[in-house]
Amino acid sequence: MRPFTSLGLLAVPGLLALVCWQVRPYRLELARVPGGIAPRTPTERHNLAEAIRRLNGAVLVEQTPWSLDRHLGTRSLAGGYLPAPTLRGGSRELEPGGGLCQLASAIFQASLLAGLEIRERHAHGRSVSSALPGLDATLKEGVRDLVVVNRGPGPVRLGVAFRGEAFVVTLSGLPGRARARLMTRELARDPAGTRLIETSRWRREAGEGPWIPDWTDTVSQRR
Repeated sequence: MRPFTSLGLLAVPGLLALVCWQVRPYRLELARVPGGIAPRTPTERHNLAEAIRRLNGAVLVEQTPWSLDRHLGTRSLAGGYLPAPTLRGGSRELEPGGGLCQLASAIFQASLLAGLEIRERHAHGRSVSSALPGLDATLKEGVRDLVVVNRGPGPVRLGVAFRGEAFVVTLSGLPGRARARLMTRELARDPAGTRLIETSRWRREAGEGPWIPDWTDTVSQRR
């Protein structure tokens, strides 16, 4: 029995090393974005809970496009989602999976702060209360998606969890990434109230180097 006992004791440090190795790539929080849910309806909260269950812990592998639409799955009653209000063409409609655009906006903002490449993103046609102008993202299954790419170094882990009357989106990865900050500004406005909004990301490499422009997008939104 002694050889077996010794082997068991030797396996413990090995197991601990494996756990540490798995956690190590995500030891630095790259971005944290909260989203308040106090005004959300019960069906919207249900859809958020279902989405969080599917998304929390997702790993963004280097150089591989990551699709929010694909990870959310089919938005239907069979897929676990309930009809809830959603904004379509300037009016509110009931649709399975409604209420997830707030979560998409938070993941979009976190992706910008973490320095991820934005491969696809769609803004609402009008301003929304859940995100600042230029920092929102909308979804429509199979049509409008949020796709980001992790250019490294190392994998990035997505965390999504409820915190009281809010949810929190985090992205964690390796140290050594560039720091980022976001800026939005209104470029123009027509008499009808439609605004042209520019969003830009500026980055600074580790240390105290200069801030340089990294990403810019311009959208048109009605007030």
